[in-house]
Amino acid sequence: MTKEQIGYFQNGSFNPSGGYLMDAPGTVALFNAAMTFKYNRDAIEKPSKKFKTTTWYRGSWNDQ
Repeated sequence: MTKEQIGYFQNGSFNPSGGYLMDAPGTVALFNAAMTFKYNRDAIEKPSKKFKTTTWYRGSWNDQ
């Protein structure tokens, strides 16, 4: 793996509540961390209603 393939890097402990969404096509998330995932529908249900469908556009930051 090269550093260009890493879309997200986490070092340290992390305790998310709710959901965890990462969207970085063609990349990987690299975690060097102590993590505790606990799904909590109440923490994600209301904010998730605000999610919008996104589309990649030519000329955006994601162009290769």
